[in-house]
Amino acid sequence: MGIGNFTFKTAIRQFGYYFVIFFILLAVGYRFKMYNLLFTSHESFFGAGYTNLKFNLPYYLISIATCIISAILLFWALKKRNNKLLVIAPLLLILVTFIGGLGQGIVQRFIVQPNEIRKEEPYIKRNIEMTSKAFNLNNIQEIEYPGDADMSPEDLQSSQEVISNIRINDVRPAKIIYNQLQSMRPYYSFSEVDIDRYNLNGQPTQVFISAREMVLDDLPSQAQTWINKYLKYTHGYGAVVTPANQITSQGQPELIVKDLPPKTNFKELEIKRPEIYYGNYTNDYVIVNSGEKEFDYPSGNSNVETEYKGKAGIPLNLMNKAVFALNKGNVKLLISNLITNDSKILINRNVEQRIKKIAPFFTYDDDPYLVIDKGNLYWIIDAYTSSNKYPYSEPISSNKWYKGINYIRNSVKVVVNAYDGKTDFYLIDEKDPIVQSYAKAFPGLLKPRSQMPEGLQEHLRYPVDLFDIQTKVYRNYHMTNPRVFYNREDAWNIAKEIYNNDPKPQFMDPYYLNMKFPKSDKLEFVLMRPFTPINKDQMIGWLGARNDGDKYGELVLFKFSKQKLIYGPMQIESRINQDSVISKELSLWDQKGSNVLRGNLLVIPINGSLLYVEPLYIQADNENSLPEVKRIIVSYKEHIVMEETLIKGLEKIFGKEISDNKTNDEPNDNQLETPDLKSLAKQAQEALDEAKTTSQNGNWAEYGKALNKLESILKQLE
Repeated sequence: MGIGNFTFKTAIRQFGYYFVIFFILLAVGYRFKMYNLLFTSHESFFGAGYTNLKFNLPYYLISIATCIISAILLFWALKKRNNKLLVIAPLLLILVTFIGGLGQGIVQRFIVQPNEIRKEEPYIKRNIEMTSKAFNLNNIQEIEYPGDADMSPEDLQSSQEVISNIRINDVRPAKIIYNQLQSMRPYYSFSEVDIDRYNLNGQPTQVFISAREMVLDDLPSQAQTWINKYLKYTHGYGAVVTPANQITSQGQPELIVKDLPPKTNFKELEIKRPEIYYGNYTNDYVIVNSGEKEFDYPSGNSNVETEYKGKAGIPLNLMNKAVFALNKGNVKLLISNLITNDSKILINRNVEQRIKKIAPFFTYDDDPYLVIDKGNLYWIIDAYTSSNKYPYSEPISSNKWYKGINYIRNSVKVVVNAYDGKTDFYLIDEKDPIVQSYAKAFPGLLKPRSQMPEGLQEHLRYPVDLFDIQTKVYRNYHMTNPRVFYNREDAWNIAKEIYNNDPKPQFMDPYYLNMKFPKSDKLEFVLMRPFTPINKDQMIGWLGARNDGDKYGELVLFKFSKQKLIYGPMQIESRINQDSVISKELSLWDQKGSNVLRGNLLVIPINGSLLYVEPLYIQADNENSLPEVKRIIVSYKEHIVMEETLIKGLEKIFGKEISDNKTNDEPNDNQLETPDLKSLAKQAQEALDEAKTTSQNGNWAEYGKALNKLESILKQLE
């Protein structure tokens, strides 16, 4: 019995010491709970509120003190073997916990809820201020814009730079057309079409640009050999560029950089180093300077070959051969006699994976975009710093890639040379405290913006991903009055449009346009997105991000009057559907055998007024058909027309000739037709050659594809 009592008491004492540690850890936990009050979610706002600061904060301080006192009492009781004190310590903590839970409910129900707006007002104001700072929305320039000013033909004539830069092409149809007309071979593909601007012959011009990359998986099955995949077909080649505001007489984008090797009449777009060794599709290693010449580009019945002259790559000496043979799981790297002392292996060639390996602590935009500068091709990628611990800032809930963060900055731009993979990180936002920490932790990684080549700086774009987040946050956080915010009296929504062939309205994506700000004669490249009041369709304003020079990153809000109607995009879409002439034409075109595709509805501010422009595509209902711009819908105030070109639409609305010269959306057939016919004839010959080759090899699947391609080209020639 004595032995049993001794053992039991010893065990009690041992467990008692564990409880001492438990009380200490509990005190630490309460200390962290004090910080977490800053991230409390309420029905009407985010952050610490009245109950948190007036009751919970003191309660946590008392709880910390209680835990420490309990730990001391328990430790003293164990030392002195005082059973009474052993009971007091946990009872004391239970009492405080009970009082805390009961008191919080009483304060919230009987003090806060009867007069919530008054009690929470200072904390709502803090939430608004901190969220605006966290998403860089606290320095937005506001412009009161009439939106319904009278516009004359003379106003349009004086705004020719804006008119001639209105985008009448659309990204999705452009991608289809590029892949149909400019892929040339089944292993070439255009993955993304990016929007940028170039000064062409001294004129600022918005363009679509896309890289012609090699997709090795699309090589014919019998050509999927180790030599072909890793030594022969090593790189993509060149790019395609089209002005966003020009179409051919067939309604297709006018190609101003095209073919193999790339051809252009514009010096600014000349590509002297077209090989793409680093890109979006370059997901595997390749070996250059081997005994096997590299395929460069097809030319008629033969292929042009090349050797890599860049500095990139790891020399494949005997030791490196063995290492990479083991790493890649392929003994051919070690035993192939095609790998010589001059051979090099290029790894980490996917630009997104490459930069993540260099600096994995940044979050990267998933849309690298291509830039032509001094004859070379570069990829520019936006890098972000972000956090979910910014006090009083409401976290994002509507963006799947950045969900949960409540602070973000586009602090870094990454540039990757498409030929040699040279990667540079440039610091754009020096005020961001997170990137300052990274700069100190990794000295030499981030270069100042001043060291970025001037030609690349001209192509910096405000990122769509960041702007998408900011506009969604701004829907509520443009309200700076706490009472208005609490009641959501002036909540906004992203404007909607009818897009493609989907009759269901969808939120408008941010889009780039060239425009002039009020009291400015300078044409600027701006990323914008319109807003409407919640559950309403009239337009209340739009937010724009500037992209050029020292104005880069500035946000401007065009505010429209709440006392008069400014048509929103969906109201224009409804008017299109209700117009007897337009709707009849759309119904006729959208019959079996063809589809009508609606492009983005663009809202263009000009001289205090608004112009609405929407291109219409028609696509035949077969596999190889190309979408073609057939009509342009133009709306101004109560007028809405549909014409073959933008200028004809404007002239019909304003009843006067806008310009004596041919404009960008009305091509000169004598200038455009001959090059297009030559290009199509060349493509037809190449498709015929491909059909002959594949039939001789017995590859009937590829033979069928070549015949389909030839048929499509012949239809275009007709």
